[in-house]
Amino acid sequence: MKKIILILAIVFTSCTITKSLPISYKSSDELSLFYKQNNIESFFIVNSYTSLVELYKQDRVSIPQNIIFDCDGLEIKHFNNKLCVNHTLEFLKNYNSKTIIQKTNFNISDYLKHFKSINTLDSEKILSSKKIRVFVNTATYADNYKANEEAFEIYKQFKDQYEVYIVNLDYISEWKDKK
Repeated sequence: MKKIILILAIVFTSCTITKSLPISYKSSDELSLFYKQNNIESFFIVNSYTSLVELYKQDRVSIPQNIIFDCDGLEIKHFNNKLCVNHTLEFLKNYNSKTIIQKTNFNISDYLKHFKSINTLDSEKILSSKKIRVFVNTATYADNYKANEEAFEIYKQFKDQYEVYIVNLDYISEWKDKK
């Protein structure tokens, strides 16, 4: 019984620990170096302070958090209230065309308009894809809390099976509309 309580405490903590962490200030060059060190060449960054605020209002800036869109471009409703990576891993491992999913009305185009790609990601191709698309939130400061380990695990484990994209949520020093 003690082991079960300990496991539940660890899972609860790992799912919620990064919800209230501050956003760090980074340049796009610093971010490119950070992701290159983690074997990730392409990633998305928030395109403006205004977009970051809008994503915050929509509760889409937690780390770790994964936003998943189905083949029609609608967001798949999360499997629990905490948006935990463990549940995303299980979902992706077990997903097939017969999996029953609940969707929200949130469309992938409404999500992607808040981001720009660093390197080779083509937003138009992503929008027109008929595969499951997974956006994994990360940030440089999240390394201190091991939250990126979970995010990078999803990326590395499922990037060949699904379309998995890394999304950086650091505050970008080059934003024109920063406050």
